[in-house]
Amino acid sequence: MEPRPPEASDLASPEARLTQVGPIRFGVTGISVKPRRRARPWGKTIPYAEITHCSRARWGYAIATTRGIIFVRQSQFASREAVASADVELRARIAGLPEGAAQLEQMAQIDARSSRPGRYLAVYGFLALCVVAQFLQFDDPAISHMGSFMPSLVAQGELWRVLVANFLHDTLLFPVHLVLNAICIFSFGVLVERTLGPSRSVFIMGVSGVGAMWASSLAGYSEVIGGSGVAAGLVGATLCLELNAARFLPVWSRIPRRVFLGALLAQGVVDLAIPFVAGAAHAGGFLSGYIATRFFV
Repeated sequence: MEPRPPEASDLASPEARLTQVGPIRFGVTGISVKPRRRARPWGKTIPYAEITHCSRARWGYAIATTRGIIFVRQSQFASREAVASADVELRARIAGLPEGAAQLEQMAQIDARSSRPGRYLAVYGFLALCVVAQFLQFDDPAISHMGSFMPSLVAQGELWRVLVANFLHDTLLFPVHLVLNAICIFSFGVLVERTLGPSRSVFIMGVSGVGAMWASSLAGYSEVIGGSGVAAGLVGATLCLELNAARFLPVWSRIPRRVFLGALLAQGVVDLAIPFVAGAAHAGGFLSGYIATRFFV
């Protein structure tokens, strides 16, 4: 039997002001979630007006807010029907807000955009060029020296190195160098391209690659190759979207901010600790990707 969505008049009644469905408690102004460890107190109240998206899944229920995301596991609910009931209750509470109809409409638009099949032309195109370049490097090792970024030669007019170097990878570290960059570019590139589209993603990736090489030049690197600057730029773009456009993102495209910032800090430590890692290129690509994305959001 499907649960009946409460009417706005129902929500105004005293008995409807506080309702609990599984680990989610619905109050007058917002929700609070009971942690998995039952001994811990209820979490802080999240206003209904700050909720930007919600979605049911096999593993449970996810709620996105302007400040972060909340994951509630299926095991915390009595049944799948309880998850559906929580979703109905949450949407009914939002509908009762003065701007609730517009808030729900925006959530529906997020669902509609997210359901469109993504081709990810920018991401797949960049990765395909990296793979082709790697095979060409194996066929003719001179390509690595002809396309790598060398500030001294760029200053003499070999400007193609600024872009070409982003597609080349170290053959001695094959496939580690290429695979690690490809994983990062795919993981974050999909998030960026699904939100901003292929043309804007190409622009962000291009700016990130140039920014990475510019930072490498400032750091005094004599020779640089690799797509890690572009990968870092996509990470910066994802962070920019999270901090400035979270209201328009589906919950499954969000990354917990503490986890995100912790991973960035760990990457910074790695860049400083390993001598052969081009930390300046990563920093330049990251900042360039963030700034380029800021123009669009």
